[in-house]
Amino acid sequence: LAWNDDHAYKRHMVEAEKLIDKGGDWDRRNRFTVYTSAHDFRIRKFEAAAQGLLDSIATFSANEIFDYDELVKYVIVSSVLSLPRSVMQDKVIESPDIIQVIDKLPVCFKRFVHSFYDCKYADFLSAAIEIQATFVKFDMYLHHHCNYLFREIRLKAYAQFLQSYQSVQLQSMAQQFGVSVPFLDAELSSFIACNKLNCKIDKVNGIVHINRVNSKNHSYQQIIKRGDLLLNRIQRLSRIIAY
Repeated sequence: LAWNDDHAYKRHMVEAEKLIDKGGDWDRRNRFTVYTSAHDFRIRKFEAAAQGLLDSIATFSANEIFDYDELVKYVIVSSVLSLPRSVMQDKVIESPDIIQVIDKLPVCFKRFVHSFYDCKYADFLSAAIEIQATFVKFDMYLHHHCNYLFREIRLKAYAQFLQSYQSVQLQSMAQQFGVSVPFLDAELSSFIACNKLNCKIDKVNGIVHINRVNSKNHSYQQIIKRGDLLLNRIQRLSRIIAY
């Protein structure tokens, strides 16, 4: 971690884990969990990082890499990005370990997590921009992923907002997020093109239509597509072998 060598950390991580399993005490296990979470931040495994830090927050002792206040900042940012809203309430918003520290942090962190949970999206984006400018851009573990991180955070906010509607005016949604209609149109279009949002934009009437997809049917269609791809590859391989 100190040398920013993720490949070396990954190699030594397996050996360290074996030694800890053989006879490591709780302090060493906790430190190793924090180290691995910091490594997960560097390789964009934000969900694993959030879970690791949440598991170690009550017994945190790895002050050699960051202090407790920094730990809470990491937990807030990674939890909003990766945890379901219902889990976030129990693990973050109502967590005694976070409640006792969050008021000591810059106010944008409290606004960030609470506005997301309360669906106050304009406040949420405002707090996200402030966190990006004052914390993430200068953090040794997160600064490489700054743009990606906040693009994914905006995606999660858009997805949460659209869950409540079958269709919504683009103008109305832009007002809720405190952004311009052209900006929102461009953002939603890019996410739709990447299959990250399941909706369509009616440019003529300025309406976003949300497509409700049955999860079982979607999984079935994905399996069929992958099966077709596999069959095509097998057929190509058989032709090559035949010749």
